[in-house]
Amino acid sequence: MPNPAAAFENISGSSSGADYERSRLLRAQEINLAYGLLKKELTRCKPQRGSAAKPSSPAWNAPLNPQAYRSREILHYAEDSVGGILGSFCIASGKYLWQMEEDFPLFLLSLYRLSKELLDEVEASGSGDQAGRGLQKLRRQIQPELTYLLAQQFLDCSALLKELAVKEGNVREGEPVYSMAAMLETKNSRRSVSLKVGELLLPSALRNHRLFVRNQQGQELGYLSFQDDRLYYIVVPLFEQRKVQVRIRDSYGSSLDSILHPI
Repeated sequence: MPNPAAAFENISGSSSGADYERSRLLRAQEINLAYGLLKKELTRCKPQRGSAAKPSSPAWNAPLNPQAYRSREILHYAEDSVGGILGSFCIASGKYLWQMEEDFPLFLLSLYRLSKELLDEVEASGSGDQAGRGLQKLRRQIQPELTYLLAQQFLDCSALLKELAVKEGNVREGEPVYSMAAMLETKNSRRSVSLKVGELLLPSALRNHRLFVRNQQGQELGYLSFQDDRLYYIVVPLFEQRKVQVRIRDSYGSSLDSILHPI
């Protein structure tokens, strides 16, 4: 990799107090140049053609889903000398499953970019006709849904549940049980919901990728929310695919314990 110090030689220099503004501008140029060097040297998402060199090891080590519709980027943060985040850059591209080592917001960003790429292709193929214009109007509604669906191609939800939840034991031999904390988001914020500690709640419906719950009297109370955003993409799809059963109990006020076991 080129020496950044040598590249900075022509723009770095001492500055007096009177030249504070010029010094600040030079510092910004240094940061931009450093980011450019990082991007040039480390962003290698496409293999070079015509190279006689021996193939190197993959830039990212994670299981693949060969059935995924399209490859996605693996993104990494670029930082300055004091740890400030300058942005993100691509270090690999492929049909990689998400692993705990990959920053989850960057994982979602890679899927957002992929969904944008797919929608751009659809718009380009139908540009100028009524369908293309209709897609542009619906894009804000379609893209979040497409991003959510693409996430399921890169998440092994059953395996990740074992890492993000607490194993409580087994319902029957070979059927593990996992617990996690959740909160109850009530349907009507103006109306309080009275729950007793230990009261059991039951699943009511799945709507808009949310699990709604009801009490034993049949009254729908609201939906479950999680402090860990990853659980929305891991737990809710397990319900949508009918791969788990759930038991929900109130542990303190509207703080809930969700007990899951695969089926």
